[in-house]
Amino acid sequence: MKYIKVLVLIVSILIVSCNSIDNYDNPAFFEINVRKSLQEKAKTHLVSAFFKEVNYIPLETTEEALLRSINKVIMYEDYLFVSDNRFVYQFDDKGNFIRKIGTEGSGPGEFIGMIRFTIDPVNSEVLIYSTKTHILNAYNLKDGAYKTSREMPFFVSDFAHFKDGSCVFLTREFRKEFDRFTTVEAYLLNSNREIKDSVRNNLRNNIANNSMGYASLFTIGDEINYIYNYRDTLYVINHEFERKPLAWLVLNNQEDSDILEVFPTAGQIQYPNFLWISNIVGNSDYYFITVKKGFAGEDINNSSLILYSKKEKISSHIASLENDYDYNMPFWPRWIQDNKLISFYQSYDVLAFAEKIKNGNNKSELLRIANKLSESDNPVIVIVK
Repeated sequence: MKYIKVLVLIVSILIVSCNSIDNYDNPAFFEINVRKSLQEKAKTHLVSAFFKEVNYIPLETTEEALLRSINKVIMYEDYLFVSDNRFVYQFDDKGNFIRKIGTEGSGPGEFIGMIRFTIDPVNSEVLIYSTKTHILNAYNLKDGAYKTSREMPFFVSDFAHFKDGSCVFLTREFRKEFDRFTTVEAYLLNSNREIKDSVRNNLRNNIANNSMGYASLFTIGDEINYIYNYRDTLYVINHEFERKPLAWLVLNNQEDSDILEVFPTAGQIQYPNFLWISNIVGNSDYYFITVKKGFAGEDINNSSLILYSKKEKISSHIASLENDYDYNMPFWPRWIQDNKLISFYQSYDVLAFAEKIKNGNNKSELLRIANKLSESDNPVIVIVK
């Protein structure tokens, strides 16, 4: 039965692969000059200049839920679904742990290696994709019970749902000799997970580098926005699967990302003048862009921050966005949902921050949270709106 499903899916791809969506002229298209902005002196801004409220949710630490870091957060109804790239954990809106969804392994309902996940609101399911096995598992949203599996014939970078239950899958970028290479950049699947349409990017035929390109994806309303880390165009796809270029991020790189051979070593930055987009999120007013300069080992921070105002059409080089609602601990969003910006603080960072302010601000909410934390506890979710 598994092989029949895979065959049906492959045939569906062949049928729709010729129906690529051309880029429509978009009168709302705009430009963000990333390189020019980074040449300006970085400035510190306060959260209160842009947002009205900051909330914290410390995640309960249990033997079953030990998160060293967080890869993705989705808020759904009264719950938080949190992934550390290996599992999906469900918490209530106070941070109380409810369950871990799925198990590690190669059997039905299990997965191996890094994962991606999303929430299917129509079928009331949590969907988890394994980047190693390419299996997409579905679990009941109410109790986490395993329901179905399907092998995906393409390498998924990330995916997100529209309100009608249809889903956009963005694929990874890599050389054509690798398994599951495709020039199809995005697939549209309906609520029954049948492929209905696709978008091609024939530039992928030119890729000759040694690294994989991934998509940075976020949703505003019922539109999916995305950009690939080595590309310079931000796209928007609506629920009719009409794709339009939304913004050009001016990088002005001299090096061609399609042929770069990257071998980062400790203490060094390779191609230090090469700019690429590590992450981007946006709400109705701003885009928050994380830019990397070159390729470095984990011992070097080569990130820079840019804030773009949609209203003023101005981009700013940000040294730090400080949470002045709570004694200026730095904040930078990683995810966006329902116009709420989401990030997290590691518990040890909260404790270090609390040590600095304990004699100066007894009304600090973070200080109150820190009094109940240990360094090994789970992170604290931060929601700004």
